[in-house]
Amino acid sequence: MPHFSSALVRTRALVCVFSLLLLLLLLLCVAVESHAFFGGNRFQRQAAPPPQAHRPEVDYYKILNLEGKRETATEREIRQEFRHLSRRYHPDVASTEEDKAKYSEVNRAYEVLSDKRKRKVFDMRGERGLEQLEQIDRAKDQPGGGMNPLAQLFGMRTDDGLRGPNMEVETNVDLSKVFTGAQEPIQIHKHKLCPRCKGTGADNTAPIVTCNQCGGRGMIHQRIQFAPGMIQDIQQQCPGCGGSGKKPERLCPVCQGKKVVYGSSTLTLELEPGTEENHVLKFEMEAEETPDRLPGDLLVHIRTHPHAVFARRRNQLDLDTSLTLTLREALLGFDRRITHLDGVEQVEVRRDGSSPFGTVVRSPGKGMPKLHVPSERGDLYIRLRYDLPERLTEEQKALVEKLL
Repeated sequence: MPHFSSALVRTRALVCVFSLLLLLLLLLCVAVESHAFFGGNRFQRQAAPPPQAHRPEVDYYKILNLEGKRETATEREIRQEFRHLSRRYHPDVASTEEDKAKYSEVNRAYEVLSDKRKRKVFDMRGERGLEQLEQIDRAKDQPGGGMNPLAQLFGMRTDDGLRGPNMEVETNVDLSKVFTGAQEPIQIHKHKLCPRCKGTGADNTAPIVTCNQCGGRGMIHQRIQFAPGMIQDIQQQCPGCGGSGKKPERLCPVCQGKKVVYGSSTLTLELEPGTEENHVLKFEMEAEETPDRLPGDLLVHIRTHPHAVFARRRNQLDLDTSLTLTLREALLGFDRRITHLDGVEQVEVRRDGSSPFGTVVRSPGKGMPKLHVPSERGDLYIRLRYDLPERLTEEQKALVEKLL
């Protein structure tokens, strides 16, 4: 019995030690990632120093002769210029080493500008943004998608530090536009990287100088005395240069060194026929822009304005409307037509004999089109109403009394 008790105690002790070690490893991994996220990785910064401000930025639009069409260049124009230049500088026909090098530049320019994702990142952040995007893509190819496996084991998500949060907005559109399908412009107000300095905060024409606050180390040291004989050295990122060890001699004249400006962007909603209520359209990398991260996605929730004639049912396919009849039509029958949401289609509604107030007539296949399958449609439900005359003549009263 004593032998069994001592074995149990040893087992419990081993379990406790293992649990403590696992917890310490988890805290260490999270701390390392947080340290890297806030720019505290001194060794990583030394291995890849930030680019100098006076270093010329590669202009892929200029390489493809599209310098004057930065915002308007279409895929077709980009492809045409690439084909023209690639034939001119192809190694099989190039006569100089300079032409062969130009061919590589043309290929790289086409690789970036023909890819919507890369083109947007280049427009916002230049080559520095493309490097970040490639780093994100490489992380996705790693086991676990670049996520800390220990944090994943405990159900914790860790931020890779390269992509900002998503942004969600709501917009209201007319019911007729989701019936027919339409392109609807929407204006988004958000922080954007300064177009002049591309988020560096520096005047591009000014040199980069060593930070005088940290002496170029990127870190500052502080010694704190907690109690007599208890002293701790603390190392933290330099607030003057953001940990880079260098700072611009002059600030950007547009953003005054803030790196971002507040502005608006106009996007186009592609509304398919039958777009459902609260349907979400995603615009990649259209969220708030920050200097240190690529922007997240913009998620637009589609709502519809209340319509004066038609209303959508909860199943998103059936529609409700009403039809007001005259007293004669309500008693003797009628043959009427209702103009649908597109302003063209005519829905025939016909009844013989009397129609009690509130009668609902179902018109199959005349409701909303089904999203992605517009050939399939819901039903239209028409509630019949009628107006009674405010007053009757003596002759009309006598006729009603006789008939009823």
